[in-house]
Amino acid sequence: MANNGATDSMSNKPRYGSWMVTLPVAAGALAYLMLVFLPAKRQIDDLRAETQQKERFVAQSTTVMPVMHATQEELGRAEQFTAAWSEHSPNPTSRSQLYGAIQELANAAGVRTIRFNPETVDTYEAICKIPLAVTFAGSFEQVFAFLRSVEELPLTIWTDAVNIEKLDKGDGDLACEVRFVVFADNPEISD
Repeated sequence: MANNGATDSMSNKPRYGSWMVTLPVAAGALAYLMLVFLPAKRQIDDLRAETQQKERFVAQSTTVMPVMHATQEELGRAEQFTAAWSEHSPNPTSRSQLYGAIQELANAAGVRTIRFNPETVDTYEAICKIPLAVTFAGSFEQVFAFLRSVEELPLTIWTDAVNIEKLDKGDGDLACEVRFVVFADNPEISD
């Protein structure tokens, strides 16, 4: 029995060997959790967020494509308009042809030219502005025919100012002073 008592007293004693194994395993698990698992989880979360952001970008790009195509079509129309305008715009260095064409229109409409005053050309970055003051006289129909024919020229012409007065002669003729502005390509640019 003495033998039995010795074993009983030994079985009630805690085993220190089991803590020697449990503590390093727990410390290793904690170290793994802190040094490997949590940083890897943060990286995975960051990658998921980045992937979601890129997926949203791709989803938005499908809505951007029609807008981009519409913009490209509008650019094409603008380039066609610019090419057509450049083809018909006068050359500022050959203003005499422009002035001659306007004078021919005045003669064809039957108005009498009183004053034909070309002004100084204003040059801008891409265009030139060619101002021209013309004073003429004629009947209402003649004045209207001349202004309409100038307007129908294949040029960009603005009527900057118009002053119409009745002449004192009593024949119904009008005196008209018009300031035209013709826009032309700037020949100094190399587009």
